[in-house]
Amino acid sequence: MGTATQLERAAAWVRGLSISDIPGDVLALARAQQMDILASLAAGARTQVGRAILRALDAAAGEQAGEELVTSLPDGRRRPLLDAVYLHATLANALELDDFVFAGHTGQAAMGVPLALGQATRATGEEALLAQVAANEIAGRLGAVMTAGPQHGHMKAYLHRLAATVAAVRLLRLDERQIATAMAISLATPEFPLFHASWSPDTKALCTGDPAVAGVRAAYLSAAGVGAALDIVEHAVGLVTSLSENSRAPDVWQTLGRTWSLQAICFKPLAACAYAAGAAVAAGRLVEAFGSGWEVARVRDVEVRTTVLSVTMEGFSRPHVPGLITPSNTNF
Repeated sequence: MGTATQLERAAAWVRGLSISDIPGDVLALARAQQMDILASLAAGARTQVGRAILRALDAAAGEQAGEELVTSLPDGRRRPLLDAVYLHATLANALELDDFVFAGHTGQAAMGVPLALGQATRATGEEALLAQVAANEIAGRLGAVMTAGPQHGHMKAYLHRLAATVAAVRLLRLDERQIATAMAISLATPEFPLFHASWSPDTKALCTGDPAVAGVRAAYLSAAGVGAALDIVEHAVGLVTSLSENSRAPDVWQTLGRTWSLQAICFKPLAACAYAAGAAVAAGRLVEAFGSGWEVARVRDVEVRTTVLSVTMEGFSRPHVPGLITPSNTNF
């Protein structure tokens, strides 16, 4: 028998994870992520693009008669499972209120899938929490590997494929081989969002939806017997070499259970991309400090000292549409 692939080793950890394996602070952070994503999708439902997504799913629902329905949030409607997954992932992405696990956004899928699929599988709260934690840990590690590439932040949309798949395989109670295969199916056809679609237009909100749905579908495909390349991560022409500058895939799975991506999770105090949040908070404190004496007309110039990441992200913002003010380019 040959050496196990990276996904096979990750699958063994996902299958064996129990609540007693998870440190108390990680569980507390996972529960905080639940609140964060619930708030994000509730706020996203009130945006123009959020209302449009709701209308689109309502219009398409008539074509999916006969499916088992689950309750979607925040509207409380009964919807087909994959529609609810899509809705949760996109609404939570609409206003930059989501959280950030080191090197990747994962919460839209890691939390959005258990909200929907947990109902269909009659999962307990503990089972849903385990699915969420496992999803963050696996997708977060892949995000770290893929940082050396052309995509960053939300544009690493395939992380939602993997997070959704990991959450789904736990809730569907698949075996170790099926879990590895589901993850390989999920990563076989990764999305590649374009910069011009990800800064000013409404399509920024959508980049999490299809990957999350595809991730859940991958779990069902694996359970049905569909095969996949289990070495898709580390193969010479696999995911890492195709979508990053890395010439090989480092083994990030060996520390599973000893280190936790969730211990590096960041929650935002306001609706802004992480690189812009500091400047936005500083501006708010200036307004609070000066009160009624604050007059924008008196400001001659503003100097912002920030991180290299912020400067890099500012450079990426060139595809913004000039003169167009949207929730995407205001908060992103």
